[in-house]
Amino acid sequence: MPVCGLCIAHKYHPTPELGQLATRNSCTYLILTFIIMTNTVGDMEPKGLLNADGTYVLQRQDIRSLIKYAWTGVLLPTTMQEYKDRLALSDYGYNKLSSDLSSLVDAYKVVHDQCEEFKDKTYPSVVALSDDAYDYAQNAGGEEADSYYGNIFKAIRELATQADSQKQAELKANIDALVDTQVEAIGKLQQTAAGVVQSLKTFEENTKKSQEDLNTRQAAVETKLTSVNGEISTLKAKIDAQVNEIRKDDEEYEHDVVVASTTASYAWIPFVGTISAAVVAGIYGHKAVEMKAKIDALKDLINNAREELGGDIQLAADIKLVADMTVIDVRGCFCISPFAALTCRTARPEGYHHSHPSTILAIEGMIGFWDAIASDLKNLQTLAHNDIHKASAALANIESKKVIDRWNALGDAADKYRKAAYVTDVQKKTLEQVSEELGRAQ
Repeated sequence: MPVCGLCIAHKYHPTPELGQLATRNSCTYLILTFIIMTNTVGDMEPKGLLNADGTYVLQRQDIRSLIKYAWTGVLLPTTMQEYKDRLALSDYGYNKLSSDLSSLVDAYKVVHDQCEEFKDKTYPSVVALSDDAYDYAQNAGGEEADSYYGNIFKAIRELATQADSQKQAELKANIDALVDTQVEAIGKLQQTAAGVVQSLKTFEENTKKSQEDLNTRQAAVETKLTSVNGEISTLKAKIDAQVNEIRKDDEEYEHDVVVASTTASYAWIPFVGTISAAVVAGIYGHKAVEMKAKIDALKDLINNAREELGGDIQLAADIKLVADMTVIDVRGCFCISPFAALTCRTARPEGYHHSHPSTILAIEGMIGFWDAIASDLKNLQTLAHNDIHKASAALANIESKKVIDRWNALGDAADKYRKAAYVTDVQKKTLEQVSEELGRAQ
């Protein structure tokens, strides 16, 4: 049935003009600001809240990279015993480096706590923005008879031909109530989004500090180990190269997962960190063969370290220790770097020629899109009061069904995104387990 603005006026109250809640950091946002400042009627559609491929604006690979980084941090050892068990360190190796490892574990604890808060609070708040978008789209869309937008358009068209002053007043009141309800909802959504942006900026700042400290402590351990035998550095370089090959493949598979809105699922493997479970469970045939070969090559490098280092068991253990530290080291590691995902344009594996703005800019941009949507409504409302015939003429270029369909599309996209975005607990797997699973997938 048609939505009556008068029936909801007691629940929602008109709000003042929306302030600028986000700093405009690109030409896109400056253009949006210019649109908002003009007294014209826009297309009344969801703007950039829908990507060109019809997906929700926050359905992005860099956001997935953040949660992968967070899970890698959450799974760091936070006690000396956990660290010893993780790498199966001998008592000799453990005692030889106990003071340096203790300092390293202290730094791990800081990163762990930051990542746990991000996983439990900040990331869910990013995903929850889609709940608000979905709720708004439910009101804006639906069927033409119950769509807020459909009823606004209907009331304006009726007002343009209505001669009775009392009915004119009722129609204007109905338009005001419907528009103000939507604009108020937008204001609340923007405030929530601005809070999420601040949380992400805090995470970025804290992570930079903790990573700098962690890098210093890792370097101290690495220097002490490599000074004993230069072959450790050579082997580490080989391991790093193999790990980066695996991470490049993971990035490609993750891209496919994001595009398909597949539920996020990850596994943690030694020396690599958190990777998409699709790499293990979702590939078959030649891709599985290729990935297995890379996993096996890494496994062989680790297992053959003893022979490479002249049969020295302790040096073989040392190379495992040095290699493991790169799991949370963002220097040169594009696939889990929180800085690239938060504030830079994300690095891409070879073969990718497009880039995405960061998570923070994406959400600030989303706030700008909501500004433009609110501006469409307010400008139409103002025009309806000042010159109803111009308002009606403006609607002649707007097809109600198309507008409503676009809002329905946003609702579907936001719903699909939020259902796929939440992450189940990450499974820990050995290199041997991953190799066996990929072998069965061939």
